[in-house]
Amino acid sequence: MTENNLKLNISTPDQEIFAGDIASANIPGSEGEFTILPGHISFITTLQTGIITVEFGGKKQFILHDGFASVSKNEAFIISENCFEINHNIKQTLRDLFAKTEGQNRKVFQDMIEFLDKI
Repeated sequence: MTENNLKLNISTPDQEIFAGDIASANIPGSEGEFTILPGHISFITTLQTGIITVEFGGKKQFILHDGFASVSKNEAFIISENCFEINHNIKQTLRDLFAKTEGQNRKVFQDMIEFLDKI
């Protein structure tokens, strides 16, 4: 990691979704979107359903359903029960999970599908 980068880790209880050095990330905070950069002031916050955009020379996007973010000067951690990298078949992946799931988790996938339909 160089001083121009920030180490980011995005995880769910089951797996690591992303880990690497980034230039910036735009994150859906529960009180509005925010951007983190190297040298950011330290804080912890809750997240809402939305898109995380990660810039690192390239760009990746992830959709998450609620969670927490912990940010310090050169490290950031995002933890969510459900987070997926956005790709060409993400909506079908979420529909398949919705069809296989029951109870409260079913609503989670429905919320994520509805969010993607709005953008």
